[in-house]
Amino acid sequence: MAVTGLTFIFGLDDSEVFIFPTLAKEFPEVMLKYGDGTRMPSVALAFPLSGVFFVVGYLLFSYQLMNTDCISITAGASLMIGTLVFDIGLSGFVPMIVVRIAAVIFGAGLAWTGLSSRAYVAKQYADLYHVFGYE
Repeated sequence: MAVTGLTFIFGLDDSEVFIFPTLAKEFPEVMLKYGDGTRMPSVALAFPLSGVFFVVGYLLFSYQLMNTDCISITAGASLMIGTLVFDIGLSGFVPMIVVRIAAVIFGAGLAWTGLSSRAYVAKQYADLYHVFGYE
């Protein structure tokens, strides 16, 4: 779900950068009718849907990693908090500085999750070396 949400977000960002400027230049009546694109039926559906997929996907991802003891509880909790704060930041109801801070918190949660999972893998390899006598 998280990958699907990120794919939707990428598609929306791509359309904002490449498609909407061309529409504004070549077909200004479309932009007058739909504004910045968020009132277009397909975008009006895809934008909230991408946010839902993103937040639910990352919450499930971090929860399952914590359940399987692949990462520490604090790393999983930081990823969950970062996901929620980042999704609130992307809602459009908060100032842009909140979005930037939320992105930093989300990135820190991802980094901590990666470091925590790396420590887990290193411990598993150390246990295997000990079991098979590769000391």
